[in-house]
Amino acid sequence: MKKASILKGLTVGISLLGVGLLLTACGSAKKSSDASSSDVTEIRFSWWGGDSRHKATLNAIKLFEKENPNIKVKAEYSGYDGIVEKMTTQIAGGTEPDLMQVNYDWLVNYTPDGKGFYDLSKLTDLDLSGYSEDILKTGQVKGIQNAVPVSVNAYTLMVNKTQYEKNGVAIPKTWDELLAAGNKFPDGQYPLYTSPYVGFVLATQYIQQKYGVPFITTDGELGFSEAQIKEALEFYTSLVDNKVIPPAKEAVGEISGSTALNESPAFLSGKYAGLHEWSSQAQLDETALKNSDNQELEFLGLPTQANMKDSGLSTKPAVLFAISKNTKHIKETTKLLNFILNDEAAVKELGLERGIPSNTKAEAILANDGKITGISKTVQDYVSANMSSIPLSPYFEASNVTNAWGPLMDSYAYGELSTKDAAKQMYDGVKEALDGLKSN
Repeated sequence: MKKASILKGLTVGISLLGVGLLLTACGSAKKSSDASSSDVTEIRFSWWGGDSRHKATLNAIKLFEKENPNIKVKAEYSGYDGIVEKMTTQIAGGTEPDLMQVNYDWLVNYTPDGKGFYDLSKLTDLDLSGYSEDILKTGQVKGIQNAVPVSVNAYTLMVNKTQYEKNGVAIPKTWDELLAAGNKFPDGQYPLYTSPYVGFVLATQYIQQKYGVPFITTDGELGFSEAQIKEALEFYTSLVDNKVIPPAKEAVGEISGSTALNESPAFLSGKYAGLHEWSSQAQLDETALKNSDNQELEFLGLPTQANMKDSGLSTKPAVLFAISKNTKHIKETTKLLNFILNDEAAVKELGLERGIPSNTKAEAILANDGKITGISKTVQDYVSANMSSIPLSPYFEASNVTNAWGPLMDSYAYGELSTKDAAKQMYDGVKEALDGLKSN
């Protein structure tokens, strides 16, 4: 009996020991699993664009995650609508993504002192050797590298060659030839479309060519005199009077209601046989016309004038990449940025979705891969050869500034303001807006 009790006690003890070992093993397994999970760092990457850009960027992220299994990238992407409001809220609250695609004017809006984003010059693991100093400067604020430019953009003209030839009109190379082209098109058809807003931008390029001064300087000063603003307005009026562009009342809603200029029936049908457009859009415009009755696009650039003091082709970064100053994962975020800028597979995957890369290393990869051909190559060569030494100011697109002249331009285009009054109000309003931005 005593022996049976001892054996029973021993059996229970062994069983309990087995349970204890099992629990310990489970605990160890859970601990090991937690440790493995904690080894994975999640970082956030935000951008905007169309479906093709989204697809290419997501594919590049997959390549990155495959090479870096301990880094998980949370993609946050959308169209441009609402992105400014969303980012403003996030940046104000310190909840912005680790890596961000940013617009040029965001440097003015979100980092006026140069301390709003991470200083990229401090990142020894970020290879920026493929960028020229001039290009990198467009991402600097007060000498601090807040962002890296992805590609270069400039306002240019491109025309529907098919419609010009149909009407027996030579492609204009000078402003005088452009002004003469208007009367050679039949009533109701125009050699060019611009809204009042874009029409004023075109007029500022004409004035910059003529006098060698920008509408707004890179440090936020008003570069035009009141007399030069008045002359720009008069030039816009001459485009309307010579039937180069439609009057504002006639064109309202025809293109502005489209999601993109190249999707407008008025452009695709040839009613407007030209566009004043960002150079990065040339490939899209060419494809759109080709798909519409096999029409042909010709890239014009900018018309010229006698004794011009500047090309008028001020460039800006199409988009830039910036890193949050609040990131808790700077090593991982730097690795992602370096990957999408320099890795051969990633560069090929991203292609021309953000324009021809300003990074000469990435450009060479795409050129060798046969991606930079046709009109993309034409645009690249033209912009490189004619780029103004005066960059487009980041203040130019700041909402406070555009609100100071945009509505006035609409009023002027609709005949509600005289040239003299519009010029004075623009001069005073833009100057006040710029002073306000610089005092923040």
